[in-house]
Amino acid sequence: MIAAVVRKGRAVADALHAAMAVRRARRTVARTPLGSLVQSTAPNLPVDATTSLPAAERVVAERWGAAVDRALRWTPGDSACLVRASALRDLVTGRGLPRAVVRIGVRRGTTGFEAHAWVEQDGSSIAEPAIFQGAFASLEGVTVR
Repeated sequence: MIAAVVRKGRAVADALHAAMAVRRARRTVARTPLGSLVQSTAPNLPVDATTSLPAAERVVAERWGAAVDRALRWTPGDSACLVRASALRDLVTGRGLPRAVVRIGVRRGTTGFEAHAWVEQDGSSIAEPAIFQGAFASLEGVTVR
């Protein structure tokens, strides 16, 4: 009983932190030209597709990914993937995933050109819905500030 109350309290606190990160991300995305958000990085080294985050990092990623998703459902405004990814990256970089970066990928979809943003650390996606994992070709050497 007490453990359930503690878990719910932590989930609420996480959602509040995530809501603040979402607000900052929305403001940044709305006020900054998209071209200014993109930065060039060193090309990524090839990553084995079977690699995944260590268990402790995966727990952090899932916890904060769920908090950001809750915050996006509860707060009005843009919930685009770039906002989600920016907020999630900001939360996890200070909480055990310091090398997390926002990646941008593209694909040719049924309606034409499509783009998507997500968070990765060391080549592993962080708290990304299964439907999007591997569905977009990452723009190598490009991340979001």
